[in-house]
Amino acid sequence: MKLYENKAFRAPLHAFLLLSFLSFFLSAAPPAAADGLKSIVIAQKGDVVSLNPLLTSDYASSAVYHRIFNSLLKYDENMKIICSLADEYAITLNHYITLDTAEIADDGLAKFEAACREILASNPLPDYISSDEFKKLDIGFSRAGKNAILIRLNIFCIPLCKLFEAKAGLPIAKTEYKPEFILSLKKGVLWHDDTPFGADDVIFTYETVSQIKKIPAFDSYNISAIESVEKTKDGGVKIIFKYPTPRAFEALQMPILPRHKLYGQDIFNARFNMMPLGTGPFKFVERAFEDYIILSRNDKYFGGAPDIEKIIYRIIPNESIMFLELLQGNIDIMQLKPDQFVKFTDTPEFEKRFVKIKYPEREYTYVGWNLKNRIFADEAVRAAISYAIDKNALIEKTLYNLGQISDGPFYPSSWASNPSIKNMPYDVEAAKKTLSGAGWSQGADGVLEKKFDVSSFFGYDDTVEVQKLEFGLLINAGNKDRELCAKFIAAELKKIGIKVNVDTLEWKDFIKLIDSTAFDAFILTWSLGYDPDISSIWHSSNIPDMKRGKFGLNSISYNNPEVDKLLDEARQTIDQNQRIKSYHRIHEIIMKEQPYCFLYIADTLYAVARKIGNARPSQAGIFNNMEKWKIEK
Repeated sequence: MKLYENKAFRAPLHAFLLLSFLSFFLSAAPPAAADGLKSIVIAQKGDVVSLNPLLTSDYASSAVYHRIFNSLLKYDENMKIICSLADEYAITLNHYITLDTAEIADDGLAKFEAACREILASNPLPDYISSDEFKKLDIGFSRAGKNAILIRLNIFCIPLCKLFEAKAGLPIAKTEYKPEFILSLKKGVLWHDDTPFGADDVIFTYETVSQIKKIPAFDSYNISAIESVEKTKDGGVKIIFKYPTPRAFEALQMPILPRHKLYGQDIFNARFNMMPLGTGPFKFVERAFEDYIILSRNDKYFGGAPDIEKIIYRIIPNESIMFLELLQGNIDIMQLKPDQFVKFTDTPEFEKRFVKIKYPEREYTYVGWNLKNRIFADEAVRAAISYAIDKNALIEKTLYNLGQISDGPFYPSSWASNPSIKNMPYDVEAAKKTLSGAGWSQGADGVLEKKFDVSSFFGYDDTVEVQKLEFGLLINAGNKDRELCAKFIAAELKKIGIKVNVDTLEWKDFIKLIDSTAFDAFILTWSLGYDPDISSIWHSSNIPDMKRGKFGLNSISYNNPEVDKLLDEARQTIDQNQRIKSYHRIHEIIMKEQPYCFLYIADTLYAVARKIGNARPSQAGIFNNMEKWKIEK
């Protein structure tokens, strides 16, 4: 196939193509896509680790196996929970109250129920229960043992449970709140070998993961929170959780495996792991190690047969070769680097053949401050630094303007993000004024300094110590974006009298210092999950203490009791309205205190052949709705 003839396009690519030419001819020949089928070729940098979704969650593997398998529930392109293998679901809250008595008399249970129903003469909690929810409220009372009561509610409202507990009349020994999901399953769903799918497959999958706790899916899908999985009389499943957790919906998105293929096998070494069989819109066909993977259309897919007849995943580790393959028409979709997106694709000929797509990554880049360091323990210093960094200029310099300022710890379009909260504006004068107000003044060498009182010991007099506003900024080696970012920040802060020493370490040494909190500041990127629970990063219980063998992701030692309380409350309900209130307040607090300097969210960048229709960006990624794509032959 002929390369581009457009001279304006060819000139900046000349050196680029020359360097890639030899490697291109040494690469393995891909399977032919021009076979008359509606095919697409997708480029990936890395090969799959496994095609068994319970064994790995790396990007290369999940990009393939999510086309092959289904789960009970899933996120749609707007990040709303919808049914997949499940046809519908209902949630019940099982509220257990164990009283500190040997036995509850029959009249005691009746009196307790009457007292509770008296509370419900009108809506007792309008801030927690909407008028529509109150009209549909259904509550049942029964025994759960000699001294225990079970209250079943068709609404998830812990505050209402607390009102009921106050009517117990006897001391309470224990309370438990156990969410229960009843899921009916779609009828007529077939595995790729035409075996009918059913509840036994669901139970097998969940039991397998529960019994083999070292399996990666056990943690990634929060399976430890599940108490039991049972088959219902109508062929559906009932899943009971040990405690309230918003991650219940994550657990219900674990891909389901075929019992008839894996029962009695060693799941870690099963042939199935590289020759999978699912219920999804595409079927596994063939794989060549470190070269390609082929999937074909599932004509019997319960959601309707896709328009795409064949998907070929090409494994091309070298990004330059990958881009050359794209230009030659051997690839239909690839993720672009910012320089490729800006420098090498802005031509009429490229735009005639490809659509360029960009959307925000589910991650943010930030500077983390060691809050145990007396410099950064002062909120004023942290705020001043944020004022002093021109984040728009940073995005332009490091990302070719392909990104946006990060406004806090949540994904911008997430329901958890407080839309009224924005990052601190670029304002050098405000930065200088803030530092001056905090007691920092210019030293003889131009670096800001401040006098700190130092308490005496062993009978010596108290002293005054002069502290320079100078710190080390850690980055990991081999990351050009962070290297540019660190140099930019150092230059910006120098303008207001702050000296930054950029320290570059190999990844293992870098992480060792972060884990041991032996740093002044560092640059890192957090990848955001679909559920907005950020407790692992911000809760004080997750501050690491290596001397005691305690690990944690709260490496900056952030400790705010109100944030802890709000995080706990948000984790103890699946009511999104209640979680919104907690997270919006958390967002407000964190952005005021500036424990991180939130920098930017980079764009995800793709080139997509124009023959592909319906490929569009979404919160769930570009490949979320592949089964709905249309192909023009």
